[in-house]
Order: sequence, then structure tokens, then C-alpha cells
Amino acid sequence: MFIDPSELAVKEPRPDWMGRFFHSEKLTLAYYTVEAGATLDAHSHANDEVWNVIEGELEVTIGDETKVMTAGCAAVVPSNAVHALKALTKVRAIVVDHPRRRSIGLSNCEGAGRNQVSNETNRLNTALAGRYRIERELGAVTEEILNALATIPDLRVAGWTSSFSFKGKMQDLRVIGEQLNLRSVRTRPALERT
Repeated sequence: MFIDPSELAVKEPRPDWMGRFFHSEKLTLAYYTVEAGATLDAHSHANDEVWNVIEGELEVTIGDETKVMTAGCAAVVPSNAVHALKALTKVRAIVVDHPRRRSIGLSNCEGAGRNQVSNETNRLNTALAGRYRIERELGAVTEEILNALATIPDLRVAGWTSSFSFKGKMQDLRVIGEQLNLRSVRTRPALERT
């Protein structure tokens, strides 16, 4: 199969995001022209995605890392990674998704009726992205508290990395306290002795 992108119809899947799209058996390719100031809010999807900037400056955030990409730069967005985009100038980029994303390239009205599952997925992705932002902000506040507590003389505070290695694990707090070599572990709202 040979494709001349200039012969593909231009579609606007979101305001100021003009694209030409095609699909292979396993990939989706998009040739985007994005107006300066256009954004794509934090979201995630099951597809791996590669953004290759051809022209302009594109701010890409993957997880909690943000970089400004210019011509010749690429960003690899892993499957299910929360990411966001902002065109700092007018941008031209080629985007490849794997596996194929059938919903990519549909104009807002094209998907009506056919895209109920896609709409639900977008709502879920938006909710997950909001949760991720909240967790990141709470993590930053927690780190500030740990740093402030560490300045108190004779108070042993477990480090950030050590403390968060237990995040999401269902373990007895006494065991965690012992592994971190702590005399007590602060919980909500009780203080348990180890």
C-alpha cells in the first residue's frame, strides 16, 4: 500500500487540530497541523503512541515529565501513560498509534451513534487523568511535609522513596514500620506503636 497524505481528506477531530489519517492492519497514522495555543488535556489510552514533530514547538507531558519538542524530536508515549500536549507555535507532526485506533480521524459528528464505547472510554480516561493529577499533587505535598519533618532534631523520618515503596501494598503497618526502622507510624488519625 502506498499513501500520498496530501490526497487524504483533512478532518478536524478537535478544534485547531487538523489532520489527515490512514490505517494499516495494525497501525494508525496521523499527519497533524495544530494551531498555536491548541491543547490536548491529560488523558491515556491502551495504545502506544509516537509523536514526531516535523515543524514548530510542541510541549509534551508524559506522566510528570514535560519537554518542549522541536523539529526532528520524537516522544514515545507508552500504553496507558497519562499524557497532555500544547502547541506553543503552529505545529506539524506525524503521530503513529499501535495497535490501530479506529476512532482516530473521525470528525466530531462522524462518530455520533457509532462511538458510544469510545465516548465512555474518553470519559473514563478523563476521570483517570484527573485522579492522576490529584495523586501527583498530593505526592508533592507529602514530600514537602516529609522534608519539613526531617529538619526536626532527633526525629527519624523515612525517606520519600522508602516510604512510597509500600504504596498500594496491603501490609500490616507494624511490619512496614519495622522494615523502615521506625518507632511509630502515622496513620489517619491514629498513631500506632511498632
